[in-house]
Amino acid sequence: MNKDLKMPMDVLVVEDNALIALNTEDMLREIGVVSVRVAGTVALALAAIEEGLPNFALLDVYLSGESAVEIAYRLIKEAVPFAFASGIGEAADVPAKFAQVRILRKPYTIDMLRAALLEY
Repeated sequence: MNKDLKMPMDVLVVEDNALIALNTEDMLREIGVVSVRVAGTVALALAAIEEGLPNFALLDVYLSGESAVEIAYRLIKEAVPFAFASGIGEAADVPAKFAQVRILRKPYTIDMLRAALLEY
């Protein structure tokens, strides 16, 4: 059961660092997210979206030489709320179209993650 009724039930985490992905999954489950799906590449993330739209997505801006921008455009098309995550925080190179999208600076805390999810 969700610890917070506003918490999304299904979250897609797009992260190429396995340790960060596992830590994020643990934090999401701790705050009440029931289903956490992890994708480490743009192709895997787009395939996960195709399988079923998440309620929310957290996108690492840079994925081993790839950019998460293509995923962000797809999420906008599908009206799925999302936030970016980046080791360089506000300096992350994202198009102006995404200026209002929250960027979580790594390493983010469980409280930062909770706030991002509840914002939507």
